[in-house]
Amino acid sequence: MTRTTYGVFRYLSAENAPLYREVMREFVRAKERFKVALRPEEVVDALDGAHAEAVPAALGQLEQWGNIRSDPDTSRVTTVADFQRVRVMYQFTPEGDRAALEDLRQSARAVRAFTAEYARYATVASGRAAEGPRRAQSAVDAAQRALREAGAMQRQAADRLRAAQAAAAAIEDEVERARAAIDALRDLRASDTYTGLQAARQEADRAAGEADRRRDQVAAVRTAIGAEQAANATRTRTRQAVDDAQAWLAAARAEAAALEDTAARAAKAWVEAARSSLGGAVELRLADRDRPAGGLRARPAERGVSAPPEAAR
Repeated sequence: MTRTTYGVFRYLSAENAPLYREVMREFVRAKERFKVALRPEEVVDALDGAHAEAVPAALGQLEQWGNIRSDPDTSRVTTVADFQRVRVMYQFTPEGDRAALEDLRQSARAVRAFTAEYARYATVASGRAAEGPRRAQSAVDAAQRALREAGAMQRQAADRLRAAQAAAAAIEDEVERARAAIDALRDLRASDTYTGLQAARQEADRAAGEADRRRDQVAAVRTAIGAEQAANATRTRTRQAVDDAQAWLAAARAEAAALEDTAARAAKAWVEAARSSLGGAVELRLADRDRPAGGLRARPAERGVSAPPEAAR
């Protein structure tokens, strides 16, 4: 491919590339309307008056690069002075026409690739947004199970406490019996009857053993009371965990709604941008089929594309 052929792509990486691309696409839109040539003022009007002073220079630069060519405009000549005044009309060169079409094709590919990537991102974001509420619900279920287990532990502790209270009452009764036995023993000290003294001693030994057993029961009661207090503390922590999990669930649902709303707005904006950028790409492809084969080879045309090595040499 010659240096001249590569030159038609210079407008894509030039300093005023956005203006050059708008001008080139205006010639494409005019071609869709079966209008081959445009006057400079028609290009300015098509751009809504923007860059009115820069459009003539841009047309001249595009002509130097070989994208468009100029022809004398004699359609509105009515006097000799009009004929002597320079009036020109611009139209695509074959190379410039193919370069503009390739630019549109590359832009369409870029838009489709970005749309597919964004759709993938939106799918991943939606999946993550849906995963948050499921995890929060699992945490709530686990907290509720822990709360039920804590309730069962509290009921067991209450049963043990009642049993310990009953044991404490029995211990008090035994203590009273022991005191009565001690009093009886003291009374027997004044008696000379050996049999009564021996019986009193045996009763005192039995009362002492019973007191030891009841002392162990008192220790068990204290242990049961400590277990009940621990169960109460566990239930308090479990209820707090349930409240925290419910708050997390609400926040996760709000974040999921915000992500879905953001994804919907971004997708809508990119669809509109894709429609505006593609323009009449379908009609241009049909028109391009009637052209002679060979010529320009397709190459990327995103913004910032520099000339290939052959053009640089």
